[in-house]
Amino acid sequence: DVFVNALTITSDDDTTGGAESSSMTVNGNLTATTIVLDKDTNDSTLVVAGTSTTVAGTIDGAGDGEGILQITGAGTTISGAVGDGATSLASIDVNATTTFSSTAEATALTVDADTTFTGAVLANTSFTVDSSAAVTLTAASDLSLATMTTGTLTANGLLTTSDLINTAGKVYLNVA
Repeated sequence: DVFVNALTITSDDDTTGGAESSSMTVNGNLTATTIVLDKDTNDSTLVVAGTSTTVAGTIDGAGDGEGILQITGAGTTISGAVGDGATSLASIDVNATTTFSSTAEATALTVDADTTFTGAVLANTSFTVDSSAAVTLTAASDLSLATMTTGTLTANGLLTTSDLINTAGKVYLNVA
């Protein structure tokens, strides 16, 4: 387990004058007040790979549309806000069963495993659900452009979307 006050993952120029991407992989719990993904030149990525892992604290881009959150470990819980407001992430890529306990905002969200969002979800460009994943939204969310290919989307809160493309998935809108 890792406990830090603030964590910044940044890409930078390497010593040979080229650009590099930076990433950090977490295989256990991570607790931080703030986690900042800073794209100086190339992408910076936080990979959550541990099974039944909890990441506590906010995860933000250094600027709007910066940083990638990738989840590959099953049973992950992200308890803090992700990319909320002017510090949204470039992308959130969910490859294993995950629960988001607060707001999640990114330019692009790709969900390839069962995922529950208990806070608002804001997809600024795309929200893609694939691989027979089941996604549950329990707060008012704006998906802007959602593409359902084979998964299931269940909205238990207000769902605002300008376009919803459903090629083979299932969409359930529950009215309270």
